[in-house]
Amino acid sequence: MKLSRIFQPRNPTFWIMVALNFLSMVLSHISQTFALNTFGFVVVISLAILNALASTFLAWRLVNS
Repeated sequence: MKLSRIFQPRNPTFWIMVALNFLSMVLSHISQTFALNTFGFVVVISLAILNALASTFLAWRLVNS
C-alpha cells in the first residue's frame, strides 16, 4: 500500500476527494468564523464529520486500487 497512489488525476474519484477536502475546509471556516446557534453548529459539524468520513473512504479506495 503506497500513499503515492492517492494522486491519480485521471481518476474521477480523486477529484471527488479533492472537492470533499475543499468542502471540509469551507465547513471548518464557517464553524470558526460565524456565530451559529446550536442547531446550525450541529448541522455544520455533522456535515464536516460525514465529509471527512467520505473523503477517508475515497482515499482508501484510491490507495487500494
